[in-house]
Amino acid sequence: MPNFMRRAVSHPVSLLSSRSARRQNVGRIILIFSCVLLSMSTVATRAGADMAERLENLQGLFYAGQFAAARDTAQAIIFETERTADKPSLAAALLKLSDAHYYLGNHAQTLPPIERALGIFREIGDDTGIGRSYYSLAYFYERTDPARMIELLEEGLIYTERSGDRQFSMNIANAMGSAQFNQGQYAAAILSFGKAAELAGDLEAVSALATANQNIGLIHMHQGNNIKALEYFDLALAAVREIDETHSIAIVLGNAGNAHLGLYDFEAGLDCYERALAIHRESGYQRGICVQLSNISSVYERLQDLEHAAELRREALELAIQTEDKRGIIQTMSYLGQLHVSLGDLIQARDYFEQAHARATEFGDPFLLSDLEVKQAQMAYTNGDGDLAVAKLSRAEVNARQVEDRNSLAIIMAKRAEWAAAAGDHESAVAGFRDAIDLHLALETNLNLHYYYSRLGQSLAALGRIEDAERAFDNSLAHIDELDARIAMGEFRVSLFAEVAAIYSAYSGWLGDRGHLLRAWSVLDRGRARQLALRIQQGRHQVDFTPAELTVLTRISTLQRRLRTEALTGAEQIDLRAEIVAAEYEYNRACRRSAGNSGITSESQFELPASPVVTVAYAVAGDTLRVYSNGPNGLRLRKVAAARQLLERISLYLDLIADPDSGDHHRVAGQSLFKTLLGPELEGHASEQLVIVPDDRLWSLPFAALRDDQGRYLSERMTVSLVPSLTILHGLTQLPAGANRRILATANTRFDESAVGADALAQLEDTPVEAIRVGRLAHGSTVLQEADEEQVKENLVDGYQLIHLATHTLIDLEHPNRSSIVFAPTSSEDGYLQVREIARLPLDCSLMVVSGCSSGRGQVVAGEGLLGLTHALLSAGSRCVTLSRWPVADAAAAVFMQEFYRALPTHSVDRSLQIARNRLQGMERWAHPAVWAAFYVAGDGAQTLDLPRRRPWSRMSLPVAGCIILLLVIALRRR
Repeated sequence: MPNFMRRAVSHPVSLLSSRSARRQNVGRIILIFSCVLLSMSTVATRAGADMAERLENLQGLFYAGQFAAARDTAQAIIFETERTADKPSLAAALLKLSDAHYYLGNHAQTLPPIERALGIFREIGDDTGIGRSYYSLAYFYERTDPARMIELLEEGLIYTERSGDRQFSMNIANAMGSAQFNQGQYAAAILSFGKAAELAGDLEAVSALATANQNIGLIHMHQGNNIKALEYFDLALAAVREIDETHSIAIVLGNAGNAHLGLYDFEAGLDCYERALAIHRESGYQRGICVQLSNISSVYERLQDLEHAAELRREALELAIQTEDKRGIIQTMSYLGQLHVSLGDLIQARDYFEQAHARATEFGDPFLLSDLEVKQAQMAYTNGDGDLAVAKLSRAEVNARQVEDRNSLAIIMAKRAEWAAAAGDHESAVAGFRDAIDLHLALETNLNLHYYYSRLGQSLAALGRIEDAERAFDNSLAHIDELDARIAMGEFRVSLFAEVAAIYSAYSGWLGDRGHLLRAWSVLDRGRARQLALRIQQGRHQVDFTPAELTVLTRISTLQRRLRTEALTGAEQIDLRAEIVAAEYEYNRACRRSAGNSGITSESQFELPASPVVTVAYAVAGDTLRVYSNGPNGLRLRKVAAARQLLERISLYLDLIADPDSGDHHRVAGQSLFKTLLGPELEGHASEQLVIVPDDRLWSLPFAALRDDQGRYLSERMTVSLVPSLTILHGLTQLPAGANRRILATANTRFDESAVGADALAQLEDTPVEAIRVGRLAHGSTVLQEADEEQVKENLVDGYQLIHLATHTLIDLEHPNRSSIVFAPTSSEDGYLQVREIARLPLDCSLMVVSGCSSGRGQVVAGEGLLGLTHALLSAGSRCVTLSRWPVADAAAAVFMQEFYRALPTHSVDRSLQIARNRLQGMERWAHPAVWAAFYVAGDGAQTLDLPRRRPWSRMSLPVAGCIILLLVIALRRR
């Protein structure tokens, strides 16, 4: 208090001694009391500012995830504001105390502070405070009664709108969307989040706008549209980065990781989770650390590294216990139980489940209980305890219905239907799958519909309800097409079709068993080589690399060059390979962002080759090989038992046939395989042309080397072409012929001399001669000797009838996109033309020949076929390719190619290959099939190239020269 005030108060009597003095003193007293009141107001203002700062600091504890400290701080503020009768601050602190209990999982303790705060705000007539109290009260019912939550939010919105607090109206709209989301009301939730986004835009509230966009992204993700979800997550991420809100950045990254996992992009998901984890570790946000550890564990679980996944979950559990995060403890224990089931440790799994269940029951969260009981039910069913499984599933259903959790209900219905189908109760199975489908349709989600419709079709088929079954199967394929269109590129699509290949196989098998052979074959074909079919359907279009793609490609080349050329320790090699993998995933993501969404639009491309061509397609389904064929005697389907044993026989046969020193030991095996794989299909046929659609290990089988009962090779009887699918074959035949009819022949003898180890390539001294011979086939050929990668790329896009590449190839069976054709390096190119680059080139050629050893090998992937150079070259626009299955000696390969090209100008590609094979069989030195059976043609092998003939004078030059010399000799003799 100021000094003059102290004096006035100390001597009050002297201020009132006379009337005149009294008048003067009255003025002085008024002035003094005014000063006192002003001083008190200043003190109160400072106290209020101090309280506001303390409440703000309290909020900071929430951002840091220090919920126990937030609880204690809120209680201290409440005690102080009760003493000072600061009702607004008291009510605000009460709401913060409730929030702390909410995050700590103390559900019952969240309600009393809210109710008290609501009473105080009503007493002082604070509409904003009343609205905020209803907002907090709504979250009390978030996990137990979402419908009640929505009612409370609607009531709170009345007060916030009355007070004009648009910012909190925005928060309520977001909360409303969350409640609708929990109930599966996705359309309504998007409207609520959209309203929140609109308000955030008007208020220029960047953080709130990011939250709304993130929530809309979450809905798209739960509906199965992960690419759309990532677009919204990107918007949210850009916004929170603009304001440097690190906590929100980490949350958005975590959700983006979930969307990447939905796209089968595990590396991208892991990258997002690890970046979010680093942010949370730096800020000390323990709950965030726990969540991201769990997310990372999910990635390793999907990658089947279960031990590592369990280790991460245990670390997350310890953190959840330390931070008193009751919900996190229950969820983590539940996932640990599931992991231990997968690890086969049922005792430990049961222990985790029981602990989690006890805590969840005490916690009273129906969402958690439902999820936990589904996991326990599955464990009991797997362990043969059907009664316990049914009981657990029924309790899960009760909890899911309590909160109208339609997503969980759909899973429960489907699981019950699966068990019924396994027990032969197909009526119950049909009812269950239909319930699951109806729930998913109501949710407007496509996540599991393809699977549910497929299982519904199988149960309907078992009941003999043929038309209904066919509709269900067709619906399954339609929903796969929808997923396909959403992913619509590259490795994501390949992963999708590897996962759903069994659906096409099951439907095709069922149709075939009913005698609908053409429909069965078309369904089987529809599920094959979808990525390749999409590229061919799009036609020969130049697809320029984006700057982002080029940047990553350059980094990949640099890393791979280091791996080939530097003398690295084992640990350094591991680290470098990890960098390459990360860069490759980044490239895939860059491709996805530039691709746009499109899928196969029609199945009308399926068309059986006309007679007299014999067409045979193979499909491995479990331990049965289905053989579809079409020839002069029409369509037929044959089943071969013990398919897995058959595939092993093929592997043993390959070891013999590829060894030139094996003599005739392959004869018996070749005759046996001929009888099993082709005997019935070719019996009595005089056809000279065979088209094969392989599956599984049959891609590596040299069909031309199989022998009939008389010991004749198949190549002596007919031509043989391989195709990934008949849809692909039809698409290839429809590609317009290139305008350039010339030949491009390249040779390379200059390899990266700094390469070490397995990448040190032997010199190919004969390749220039090989290229020159090919170039002589047609007038105007381009021959590139000592070709480097830059030259080759520039020439490939010019368009040629025939392209011949005489050089080494490097085949990576584990990572097909790393397989490459090797040329000389330049300052801007590493010399390795990789599959990922080839697939994007507009080749516009009729035939591509790669004479390098093992150029035709690759990785066989269910649903897509042989991934490697074959797939890439056809995808790039070549109508057919000729490659080799295994290494062939340079001299032998040169002879084979010489015979092949001698026949090519006047015969089809497959017939020229047959002629070359048969001619080498007649040469003692090259008669073994290890030489000629290595080469095969894939694609439209029936085409005949239209090569420009060499000028007549060039063909007559030698005879004319001979005549001139003869005349000179005669003239000289006459002299």
